[in-house]
Amino acid sequence: MSEAEAVVSIVIPVVFMLTVAGVVLLRPLVRPLARYLEALTTAQEKGKEGSQVGMLHDRFEGLESRLVLLEERQNFTDALLANANPKPLGAGSGKGGEVRHEPPHVGDL
Repeated sequence: MSEAEAVVSIVIPVVFMLTVAGVVLLRPLVRPLARYLEALTTAQEKGKEGSQVGMLHDRFEGLESRLVLLEERQNFTDALLANANPKPLGAGSGKGGEVRHEPPHVGDL
């Protein structure tokens, strides 16, 4: 047996035993670490989903308040138009004595 064969015949079993010992010794330490990392990742994912839901809820509330304001403005405009009496323009402004009725301008409201 040559010197290289002797070294290989010793190194292979030593590496195998160190690998088995490492797995046996480190497995109890690595398993709780894996559970902790998994729980941490799950919590972060739920946090992202929760923040997205909160953001959508805030945007919905903003849109809802804008819609209420728009509805109030529309009701006000409808009331103004329903109560508006058409006023004839001054004499001589139309041709041949005809009277023109124009809707109120935005600046007049």
